[in-house]
Amino acid sequence: PIPDPVLRCILDSTLRTPTSFNLQPYSIVLVRDDLQKKGLAKHAMLGGANIGRCADASLLAVFCSDQHPTRRVDRIVELERETAKKKSGDDRSAPPQYLDHLPLTSSYLTGESGVLAYHFKDFVHNMLSPLQATPAPHQASTWSAKNATMAAMSFTYAATSHNLGSVLMEGYDVMRLREYLRIPDRYEIPIVIALGHEDETNNSDVQSGRLGIDEMVFDKLWGKSLVLEETGGEKE
Repeated sequence: PIPDPVLRCILDSTLRTPTSFNLQPYSIVLVRDDLQKKGLAKHAMLGGANIGRCADASLLAVFCSDQHPTRRVDRIVELERETAKKKSGDDRSAPPQYLDHLPLTSSYLTGESGVLAYHFKDFVHNMLSPLQATPAPHQASTWSAKNATMAAMSFTYAATSHNLGSVLMEGYDVMRLREYLRIPDRYEIPIVIALGHEDETNNSDVQSGRLGIDEMVFDKLWGKSLVLEETGGEKE
């Protein structure tokens, strides 16, 4: 098992993940009970590998993205105002005008206003973008999942700092997983992380294959290769 102080440290780091408008549109369900992990594996996971990982992990972190993120606005505004009271002088507290407009602004940009509204905003964006910079519309599912998975990566990196191994999984039946954990319908489940101690019998230090910098990173313009010196400095 993972000691509670270690788990708290990982969660504290995770919850500091920056999110758009600071809305933090996600929740995390932790599954630590052995019987519950095995039941979840049997009930909702797809593929032998994922089933085995769920059953063997020290815990599962089920990341849930909120499809109605603006329902959090009032609480976030309250937190921002409390933070402003604690600060003084030249700080980075959200200005009062920003907080006053946050309900309307977030509703427009998080894509929570429905399919027809999304297509209308997409039309307006396509018309205005050639003339001036204009925010592109999002659907709520995409917007929330993007923010939730950033938190999931923070969770993974924080766990790594405590010498814990993790596997990010997408192979599961969302409806059955939601049912098993009693997750409200307003939440999607973009990612599940199996967390535990590394296999001490595996002494291999060979990492899984990844595409190189020359294939993945461009310099100045798309398709222009980035050339770096061995020391890390960029060549002219």
